[in-house]
Amino acid sequence: MVGLNISAVSEHKCGLGEGPLWDADAQALYWVDSLGPTLYRLDYETQETRVWHLSGETVGSLSVREQAGWCWQWITGSISFHQIQAICN
Repeated sequence: MVGLNISAVSEHKCGLGEGPLWDADAQALYWVDSLGPTLYRLDYETQETRVWHLSGETVGSLSVREQAGWCWQWITGSISFHQIQAICN
């Protein structure tokens, strides 16, 4: 492709980076390192990346909950629900 410029959005290295999720309200990009298990948040305005090391199993996917919070699914199939304040503060 002519003129296509691809670059990394973060200097963080992932063992298995997955599930990019754009949160339009927060203007932030979230993704997980399934093998970490680690959650990342890139603030679009400041270009700063925050990192949360999750306790537990290998994380498979991430989604935003309508009632303010997060849901992620572990590879084993179990699901965890978290309030945003619990992981973002």
